[in-house]
Amino acid sequence: MADYVIGFDQALTNLGIAVVDVKDYKPIYLRVFKSGEIGVERMRRLNDVIKLMINKFKPVYIAREGLAFNFQPYQSASIFDLSGLAWCIDWWVYELGYREDKFNYIAIPPTSWRKIWLNSGKLSKNT
Repeated sequence: MADYVIGFDQALTNLGIAVVDVKDYKPIYLRVFKSGEIGVERMRRLNDVIKLMINKFKPVYIAREGLAFNFQPYQSASIFDLSGLAWCIDWWVYELGYREDKFNYIAIPPTSWRKIWLNSGKLSKNT
């Protein structure tokens, strides 16, 4: 059986999911899951998708984009929903045995994520 890494780019309406085979670092699954639900139903649906991906691929490592707290006033309400989604992801990966102290799960802050891959933490989200 192959060893996979799953990465989640958490978002309320467009959840990014990437699965990479660690043998050759090639993506085997890339998808943006679009959620049409709102409120609790949205969280439930996103939670179901995340659990499904983890159970399907049984990754050796999971990473998710952490939260950005430099939000603008017009975005302030969404930070609470994003925090709820982050908690859902953290809870389910914990329940499935993935933990930071076991070195098989990490939440990477957005600026660090961009700095690692793009050599700058100040790039726009669409770079």
